[in-house]
Amino acid sequence: MGFYYYLTSNNEQRGPIEGSQLVANGVTPQTLVWTQGMEQWAPAGSVAELQGLFPPQGFPASVPPPPCNPQPAAQPLSPAGNNYNRSEYVAPAAQANPASAPNVGSNQSGMNMPPKPDNNMIWAVLCTVLCCIPVGIYAIICANDVDKLYAAGNYEGACDRARAARTWSIVGAVASIVIIVFYFILLAAGVFTSANY
Repeated sequence: MGFYYYLTSNNEQRGPIEGSQLVANGVTPQTLVWTQGMEQWAPAGSVAELQGLFPPQGFPASVPPPPCNPQPAAQPLSPAGNNYNRSEYVAPAAQANPASAPNVGSNQSGMNMPPKPDNNMIWAVLCTVLCCIPVGIYAIICANDVDKLYAAGNYEGACDRARAARTWSIVGAVASIVIIVFYFILLAAGVFTSANY
């Protein structure tokens, strides 16, 4: 199957995409398409090569078979208000078109999960280099754990470690600022007392 351009409902040209991917991109039999060798734009349903992509007029589209592993009934929200740690979570964008849902992660067991939280590694490294080394090292350890926990399917644990990395990075930065201010206060007090002699 060849590559086609198509017009959106706003008359914006999109493509080229492979003909077999047109339906996944929202092309209907009435959508205008064009490919090399065509004289002008034509409805997708009238192009011989694409007619197999659309159900015949008057017949309902085929119903997909039921899933192999039916999902359990929805559980009520947890007291914290999120269901991200449940194995049946599937992001709405992934249900409609899995290829267009880059934010939805999949852990090693294959279950769909919400996006991986930011591990705050940059702030942890900056805290280590510019501020307080011991606190920064602990923040780096916390940030490093985020990816491991997320890959293992522990979303809540990954969020907790991401928050810990951010918190310890802030603690290191604030502690450094307090120490620097205190140092300059002592330095100024020492300069004033030595100037009196």
